[in-house]
Amino acid sequence: MALNMFIASIVLSNGYISTCLEYVHRVKSFLMVSGNMVELITNRMSCGAIYDFMDYLQPPSRQVTYELIHRRKTNPRDSVINTSALLIISIVLSWLNTLIWVVFTCCTYYYK
Repeated sequence: MALNMFIASIVLSNGYISTCLEYVHRVKSFLMVSGNMVELITNRMSCGAIYDFMDYLQPPSRQVTYELIHRRKTNPRDSVINTSALLIISIVLSWLNTLIWVVFTCCTYYYK
């Protein structure tokens, strides 16, 4: 189980970084930047800032659900979205879970 959690943590961390790099290109295309702004977005903006840009630049889903109709809401994004914070929390907890499994495995192996 420790190995599975280690692999899952690596995949989650790698996904965060690769998605951030992909979103950099999306932000540049949405904002239609040129010149120094390209360097600013590519080199100086953190992944958290890139995720914040995408949270508000990406148009909301046009899917109408029963909950939205029942609450008479047309836009599901009426509150603050913080994708970066949620992803960082999930990555930290995944690595913490991996560490706990490694410690548990070592303790059960050595204290038979």
